[in-house]
Amino acid sequence: SLKNFDLPRLDVFDTIGMNAAYRHWDQIGWYPTYYICLDKVVGISHKDEIARLIAQHGRNGIRAFFLRSNLIKELPGDLADSDVVFDFDAIRAIAPLFNPMPITTGSHASLFGALLGYRRMVLAGIDCNYVEKVEGAVDRGGTVLEIVGSTQGNPNYFFDGYQVAGDRYNVPNSSPDLHLESWRAVAPVLAGRGIPVWNM
Repeated sequence: SLKNFDLPRLDVFDTIGMNAAYRHWDQIGWYPTYYICLDKVVGISHKDEIARLIAQHGRNGIRAFFLRSNLIKELPGDLADSDVVFDFDAIRAIAPLFNPMPITTGSHASLFGALLGYRRMVLAGIDCNYVEKVEGAVDRGGTVLEIVGSTQGNPNYFFDGYQVAGDRYNVPNSSPDLHLESWRAVAPVLAGRGIPVWNM
């Protein structure tokens, strides 16, 4: 649903961007206010580029990065200890806000927004209608897939090149309706805090 959307139009709002969408941001010279990646496989697969985004946060304007512990441990020390890097797993251990299961980057991005103090949120590009195994992907064990071929026309993302050869990721719905169920779990938490969320 974000295909051909003019992201710079969102500059009047604070925004949270996710996962490998940085490839599009790099192309258009636009970056969100915050970055989040909670998929342990995706995080490690993109660790060098996430490290670059952190190192360049003064230029790209990303104020904070919300990441998993396994990825933070893989970052160079100066970046892992940066005051713009927040450990989801450490915060989740002390903040009941993040307890809803299952965990997905999209659903928990809304909880991150609530933690930051935002009282209204609009979703864009969270469609919950994934093709489970796209052309060009092979099984790497368990729920992990790796892109080994071309993903031109990838139906899961809003621009060509979101996934490229070498990218590893989890099957989108590693359990039935994972993404939909994650929103069903998060919705009452947000509603309990009086935070409306609209799907654009």
